[in-house]
Amino acid sequence: MQTQKKSKKSIQRQEKIKEVALKHFLSNGYEATNLKDIVKESGGSLSSIYEHYKNKENLFFEIIKEMIRKDEDNIKEIINTKNDTPQEIIFKLATYIVNLYSNEDNNALMKIVFSQIYNKNSNMITLMKNIDDSNSLKIMKDILSLSKDPFISNNADLISHMFFDFLSKHCFFRINIRDTKMTEDEKKDLIEFTTTFFTRLLN
Repeated sequence: MQTQKKSKKSIQRQEKIKEVALKHFLSNGYEATNLKDIVKESGGSLSSIYEHYKNKENLFFEIIKEMIRKDEDNIKEIINTKNDTPQEIIFKLATYIVNLYSNEDNNALMKIVFSQIYNKNSNMITLMKNIDDSNSLKIMKDILSLSKDPFISNNADLISHMFFDFLSKHCFFRINIRDTKMTEDEKKDLIEFTTTFFTRLLN
């Protein structure tokens, strides 16, 4: 059965709902955000939200997925896998991730994800598992698979996840747990350390 193409008006309506919903999630948190308040600001009716999104959780998840899609587009723009050296690619990936996770809005969204993952009444963990590996993660795996060390090349998937986990968790911990922003010098040191460490794995 052929999927019916969405009208321009329908797409614009969805974008408006997500724009308003994101503002409410960031300002009020997940639990305090109400679909009725989103409708009140975005216009339309509750039925128009349910037409596009199953519930508040699904609406939030769609916002996360869109953020990931934008990240992948940004990665494709800054990295040239044909001309960049492996070290240059790792440096660019590290720089992008550090800046991404140092962003307060992105961190606020991640805090919501974590809070809902550990909520037994939430389906967030199931939804997050359905997100495919990002383009940036695939790039990292492809680089590590070129390593001369069989241990590194055979474990490229695991190590690439370690790369992203190390950077994202470090930035997330600094901002949300220690409640301190990273200075530009600290970001630079973290990027240089990560680039040097993972580049050495390729030798």
